[in-house]
Amino acid sequence: MLAMTETTGTFDAKDMTEALQEGVRRRDRHYLDAVVSDRMIWVMPLADNERSKQEWIEASCSVTWNWFEVDTRRVLEIGDDGRLVESWIRQSREPVDGEEATSPVTATGVVVDVWARENGTWRLVARHPQRADSVTS
Repeated sequence: MLAMTETTGTFDAKDMTEALQEGVRRRDRHYLDAVVSDRMIWVMPLADNERSKQEWIEASCSVTWNWFEVDTRRVLEIGDDGRLVESWIRQSREPVDGEEATSPVTATGVVVDVWARENGTWRLVARHPQRADSVTS
């Protein structure tokens, strides 16, 4: 299990993002439940985009993740208790049901996370991932 001390005190964007990704990779629902806010908004390009915290955790943990790399690019402080973090994440996962891939799928994309300090603990309140093949330069 990931140490909960990573969510308290000072904010280190790279550590927080890597800990979140590692929690997903390990399917550590206990850690994810603690670090993701009950107010979490998961932004995806879907017509029916309303997903709860638990739905995000279950969707994230339903995939077999092999590895990830995080490159934190920008951090915007929003007062004392908020941070907007832009990271590029490269990751590999096993194919999911219905997917035509026969080997691990590797994807790179930008992820914008919004973190807020809630009762002294940093929690993820919003996440917007976008694959690099849909990002223009």
